[in-house]
Amino acid sequence: MVDVVAAAGRRGALLAISAIFPDRFGDLLPGSRQTDEARVAPIFVSVDPERDSPAVLKEYVAAFHPRLVGLTGTPQQVADMVKRYGAYGMKGDPTAGGGYNVNHSRVAELIGPDGKPIALLAYDKGAEAVAAELDRWVK
Repeated sequence: MVDVVAAAGRRGALLAISAIFPDRFGDLLPGSRQTDEARVAPIFVSVDPERDSPAVLKEYVAAFHPRLVGLTGTPQQVADMVKRYGAYGMKGDPTAGGGYNVNHSRVAELIGPDGKPIALLAYDKGAEAVAAELDRWVK
């Protein structure tokens, strides 16, 4: 299984994982408190391991947030992670250039240091709503 806790790079950290577009990570990490930055590791999880190698993800996420980590794995690891966190991802229709779209859920979850989901982060309601949810859980 893709280990999101290990991907955070520190034990005891709370994690924000997401299958949303990474340009929204600014809303997930509003920097409301210094402890948020110290304890919340932002992780973008790709549901397309066929195209998104670790090297591709590293370059991709660097364009959005300096602390954002890109995470992928084997097709089976990604499928297991998607199932564990109640997400959705599958190859969609082919595109004109020979590629394909990827259909996926757009959720942001706060995951505890034990790897269990704690809360959904309402990034669609803006940075203040996310900050309030982080204030509730990140101590």
